[in-house]
This record gives sequence, C-alpha cells and structure tokens, in this order.
Amino acid sequence: MRTGYTDINDYVREQELLPARANALARARQRLAAAAQPDKSKRTLSHLRLAKGISQTRLAEMIGTSQPHLSNVEQGRSEPMLSTADKLSEALGVPLAEISHAIRNSRGK
Repeated sequence: MRTGYTDINDYVREQELLPARANALARARQRLAAAAQPDKSKRTLSHLRLAKGISQTRLAEMIGTSQPHLSNVEQGRSEPMLSTADKLSEALGVPLAEISHAIRNSRGK
C-alpha cells in the first residue's frame, strides 16, 4: 500500500471500535440489505448478515472461521460444513433451514 493511504478493512476495523461509528455502520448495512433484496425467498447468506448489521470480519470471528472463508461461502464458491452452518444459524439468529436456503441462493441454485 502506498504511503499515506489506509487499507479499507483497517479503517472499518478502527471505526467499529467507536460505539457511535459501529452503530452507524450497522444501520448502513441493514439499510443496504433492505434495499438490495427485500424478497425473502431470494435472500442470500450475505443478505442475512447485512440485515443483522454485521461485517464479514465480525461474523467470521463470531463463528470461529476466517473472513476469506466466509467470503467464499457467501459467494457460493465454498460449501460450509454442517457445524459452520449451525454456527451461522446461531450467530445470525435464524433457523438452520433458512441458512441452508440462503447458501443455496448464494450458489445461484
């Protein structure tokens, strides 16, 4: 990275340490989720995460995986193990069946 620039992930991580900024980012994620995919039958894993106002990095920490792995699952490039899907269900506060459906939608199936 060039001198004088900050990596976006580092910047967001710093902002999320400030309660007011963390709340603003969570609300922004929730608004994005509502605007991007209001149809429940088409919800993806990323939509469920955004609807809860959680970043990929934070959700990965909550379920004990890496952000790149979670990104691959959200983009349909990786199939999560049942234990991971169960942790996603718990972290996002939705039934396992909804996680399964969202994963299928993420893969485009």
